[in-house]
Amino acid sequence: MDFQNIRSYLEKEYLVDKDLENTTAKNVRNDLEKHFNTDLKPYKKELQEILVDVIVKMQKQKRLDEEQEENRKKIEEQDRILALKLQELEERGLRSTRRTVTSKSKQQSVERKKRKNTNERKNTGFSKKLKISKTLANLLGSDEPRTRAQVVKEVWNYIKENELQDPKNKRHILCDDKLFAVMKRKKIDGFQMNGPLSLHLYTDEEVKEYEIYSSTDDEEDEGSE
Repeated sequence: MDFQNIRSYLEKEYLVDKDLENTTAKNVRNDLEKHFNTDLKPYKKELQEILVDVIVKMQKQKRLDEEQEENRKKIEEQDRILALKLQELEERGLRSTRRTVTSKSKQQSVERKKRKNTNERKNTGFSKKLKISKTLANLLGSDEPRTRAQVVKEVWNYIKENELQDPKNKRHILCDDKLFAVMKRKKIDGFQMNGPLSLHLYTDEEVKEYEIYSSTDDEEDEGSE
């Protein structure tokens, strides 16, 4: 069964104008059977996973597009700065080096933290742990929830360990199979990875949506028996 072809059809044609909130797995499967002229019931589980993944990503993309521009830029800027710092530390070989902090700088750090607005930090969601997709989990080695900062750091570690930076321009990343599955590009600027990565990070609310879609098909089948 060509699941890649089915996924492509769902993403580019079938679900484009659909009301995703009222779309059920069973109805989609029936329509796919008509479109591809084949019995898909033996592949119900696989189709359900594909459908849920596509719908969640489409809804997430829609929400990202609707975010206020200022807040979106703030998150991207934080990710970009973190990536720059991590790359700089890697290139200088200082990742594991301990730095001595003077009493004065410690006091300044404490004062800066006190001045920060707690609500503003919460709005950015930068320190909040998020669920990750199976594709990203395959890259990072586990599906343990992580903050955005942790994800960015681990992705850069993977890039460094597998020597995926273009020797001619280290800002350019040459994706291997695992990284390509996440970025959907063979080559990407290291500081433009935030967009593709965000599609693989889910809040608790989005995970609940996944569970709702996953259970819909079974509930309808039980009701039709």
